[in-house]
Amino acid sequence: MKSLLSYPSRQVFGQRGSRSGGGAAPCLMLERVVDYCWLVEEAVSSAMGLLGWPWGRRGPSGFGARSTAEEVTAGVDATNLTAIVTGATNGIGKETARVLALRGAEVIIPARTLESGLKVKESLVDQVPSSKLHVMEMDMSSLSSVRNFARSFNSSHKHLNILMYAPPSLKH
Repeated sequence: MKSLLSYPSRQVFGQRGSRSGGGAAPCLMLERVVDYCWLVEEAVSSAMGLLGWPWGRRGPSGFGARSTAEEVTAGVDATNLTAIVTGATNGIGKETARVLALRGAEVIIPARTLESGLKVKESLVDQVPSSKLHVMEMDMSSLSSVRNFARSFNSSHKHLNILMYAPPSLKH
């Protein structure tokens, strides 16, 4: 049996606004409430569960808030792709670089210092031994450093397929 909210109000109340067809004011108000509830129910259910996604409900793509990067990229062949992942020295940037390397992409890690970048590269190579990782020095807070990075990348004649900007975490 369908709930009252499963039907548009004109099916429940008839065309005039009440079950008896008399159009009484309280029934008209109830009709409007049912119409509103039905529209809200339709909007929520058709929008991939707008209220459900933060709690792990999967959308039309099959992925949700709890999907991992490895799940999302399963079956992806990135062997012919070159990616620059900023912010790859920690957090979501590091995870993005790891998964891109896992899928075969050549990943360039811009790091504020070569030392910090090489530490990240080392830890990622431990996790993905076949990875193609390169570290280049770039300090995002310095426009001249960004320009030098761009010049250096352009001179390598590599084709850039993916530019992922993962902002660095701010420490207070």
